Amino acid sequence: MPRSAKVNRVSMLDTIQEIGIYVHRFHNLDLFSQGWYRIRITVRWEDSKNVSFGIPTRVVQYEAPDLDPCSIYGVWRIDDKDNSFSTQTFRIKYARQDVHLYMMISFNLSHSTVVAISVLLDLTTAAVILKFELIYAPTTENSADLHALLDASPAAIHEFRIPPKALLGLHSYCPVQFDALHAVLVDVSVHVSILTAASYSSASKFLSNSADTEDVVDKSYETLNQGHHLDLRLIRNQWLLISPKVEFLMSEANEDKTSGDFRDMGHRLAEEVISFLKSKMDKASKFGNLEDIRLSFVGHSIGNLIIRAAIADIMMEPFLRYLHTYVSLSGPHLGYLYSSNSLFNSGLWFLKKLKGTQCIHQLTFTDDPDFQNTFLYKLCKQNTLEHFRNIILLSSPQDGYVPYHSARIESCQAAANDSSKKGKVFLEMLTNCLDQIRADSTERGVFMRCDVNFDPSTYGKNLDNLVGRAAHIEFLDSDIFARFIMWSFPDLFR
Repeated sequence: MPRSAKVNRVSMLDTIQEIGIYVHRFHNLDLFSQGWYRIRITVRWEDSKNVSFGIPTRVVQYEAPDLDPCSIYGVWRIDDKDNSFSTQTFRIKYARQDVHLYMMISFNLSHSTVVAISVLLDLTTAAVILKFELIYAPTTENSADLHALLDASPAAIHEFRIPPKALLGLHSYCPVQFDALHAVLVDVSVHVSILTAASYSSASKFLSNSADTEDVVDKSYETLNQGHHLDLRLIRNQWLLISPKVEFLMSEANEDKTSGDFRDMGHRLAEEVISFLKSKMDKASKFGNLEDIRLSFVGHSIGNLIIRAAIADIMMEPFLRYLHTYVSLSGPHLGYLYSSNSLFNSGLWFLKKLKGTQCIHQLTFTDDPDFQNTFLYKLCKQNTLEHFRNIILLSSPQDGYVPYHSARIESCQAAANDSSKKGKVFLEMLTNCLDQIRADSTERGVFMRCDVNFDPSTYGKNLDNLVGRAAHIEFLDSDIFARFIMWSFPDLFR
């Protein structure tokens, strides 16, 4: 009879199984049908009474050599309904064809979802099932038909059973082969590790730690979404020293309201700015010097997108001629299409899945199935930068919360090598933004991209430093930085 042990309440709730799956290559030995294929992967506990699926927490797409863009359709995706992961769709034309997928998917599987507290868990039979499904669709000219066909039942299925002992730690090559009618070989490596409560306190192990991922989720939500009207007080203080007569609006319109649609946040900011302007203009009109009005903006993080959404609001049109200087502190102007911080990306994914945060969907281009209907794509087509005389884009390579290229409004290596629709959409967005900056060059005063490198020794060895949050916050908390930026270019703030 197998040994049984009573489940400990703490360890059961805190223990997470991490299953990492690396898909190297799809090799067509001799498929009977040409057409479009993709692989769908799910992870679950082997328990007929309690079917519990692993949750995809991290996806890393590596650069694949010799990948024909004409043979690739769409991008990889995660289905929240069944917690499955699907590779990008690829076209098979001939026998012995290789498709290098080069991607890693990490699933987290909680022990607490398998059995309830105070019941017995048979430690000798708690296995995990990895399910690989081969999805097929014939060649078609209609993309809508292709989507429908790819959502149909799988053509073939292959399952691995990871035995209980292997769940303590495994790194193995596991080739996937389907059946005689679907003669293919998928090169797969599987890495298994167990995350226990004892490892949660170690910052050095945070990359493989689900508890730290949840910490990043909370902190990324707090950092990206919970702005305060006094966040930019250091910039304000230095600005007042340069120009004592300047009037400041420390925006409160979106305080505690920054998880919704950027358009709504932009509209609230536009209303607040217009109300502030009208009160100042009424005062200035008594002295006949309305022409001296200059309207400048400073934004941090997603506050920059709120500013641009406000400028795009039709209410702001009569006031665009007053725009003067725009300072962007680490703003994700091009979103998160190419973000290399896998842990932070996991946090964004959790926010979308667990909190349904609309602005996170907009930042990651998942607010609409068509890239060209997404908020950020449309925002980049609107003239939100053209009317500023001076533009300063501040970024830091130490900032792990905002992609470096996105803060600088420039291309990156991943985008340059991407010939898919995603790459083309990114290039359109970048071109639209740069065209606005280049417009009316005779009227343009200054356009600068500035790199900022903070002293990492002041942070210590903690999670904030490791994931890049410390540098993201340092834009707001460093008095030295505020003084350096403001007094290096004082004429822009007079």
